[in-house]
Amino acid sequence: MVSNLLFSFFIPMLAFIDFSIGVPPASERVQVFVQENIVSVKGSVKQVVRIHDLRARMFRVHLFIESDGEEFDVHVGPSWFLEDIDLQFKEGEEVEVEGPLFEFDGGRALIAMRIKVGDKEFVLRDERGFPVWRGRGGYWR
Repeated sequence: MVSNLLFSFFIPMLAFIDFSIGVPPASERVQVFVQENIVSVKGSVKQVVRIHDLRARMFRVHLFIESDGEEFDVHVGPSWFLEDIDLQFKEGEEVEVEGPLFEFDGGRALIAMRIKVGDKEFVLRDERGFPVWRGRGGYWR
């Protein structure tokens, strides 16, 4: 009886927990994609991080790059999509990132719209900020 009561109370409460750690709320993400916020930053990759997004059931890739003594957290995209387009990063590698600049977790961050690695350029989001992987079924990979 007690276990049934606990089960019927606590399991539904999980629906109210936000498991999207490190992802700005939708209202903030929409505000970011304003033409005035879009910049281009050239820098060296200091760290590549895969963040497990429990809600979307995938890994999101972030780069920490250094440019002119400043560090930027670059929100790249889901790991399955980067594997599909053969986009890989190595620490120490020079990259150029274009996207909106915003404040995130007390630091500066970019949402990557385009990334240039070596002589290859990859388009990740359109001019309105919509990801090019949208509708490709990545949540189930």
